[in-house]
Amino acid sequence: MKELHMEKFDALLSLASAECVKEEAEAFLSADISEIGDNPQMLRKVLGGSRKGKWHTVKIILLVALLCMSIAFTACMLVPEIRQAIWNVLVRGHDDHVEINFEENSEKNSITPVAEYPNTIEKKMELTYVPEGYAINDERLSPIQYSIGYSNSKGEWKFTISQSVIDIIDSFVNEYEGKISSIEIDGFDAILIECNEGSFSHKLIWQDDHYRYIVCGYFPSTNEIIKIAEGVI
Repeated sequence: MKELHMEKFDALLSLASAECVKEEAEAFLSADISEIGDNPQMLRKVLGGSRKGKWHTVKIILLVALLCMSIAFTACMLVPEIRQAIWNVLVRGHDDHVEINFEENSEKNSITPVAEYPNTIEKKMELTYVPEGYAINDERLSPIQYSIGYSNSKGEWKFTISQSVIDIIDSFVNEYEGKISSIEIDGFDAILIECNEGSFSHKLIWQDDHYRYIVCGYFPSTNEIIKIAEGVI
């Protein structure tokens, strides 16, 4: 038997396949499917099989896509340059958000301890200077504040000084109160207010390593209120 030429053999297979498909199609069209329409159970099986077939195809596609992604990721991680780039991005993002700096001799590496202020008045303040003729006319103590009021020899109130816990009571300065100046009291920052006409002539606010202090009242000069503040121990 002579060997068939490859192109002729392919053509023969195509004709045979087409003939088989034609015969199968004619057999399907001529089949009696009336029982399927009358049988709901059979109809559900046919439709269910169709839906299962579609879902099976989708699962195969998703599985193939996942497999391709896994292979691609694994291939990328095998490249040292890509692996290093990913690591650098992760480390840089962590440092930016957490604010950690690993450079040697960097100021950011130094940790400043948080000051721990007393929660209550553990030691009452004392004044080493009080204007001549002044005496205490009011004294009040609570767990978070201690205050002393002074009056002159005529019994007229002149000033009050208070000592308060820093974490509990905040002091607010209103720019409309008067002229505001920044000074120092025993090396600590302070705010001096030369008040407008009202309840006080002067007000002084500062805090040390333990408490916050406020002096307010009527004073002949700023030097007088500063002298009182510097005498607090």
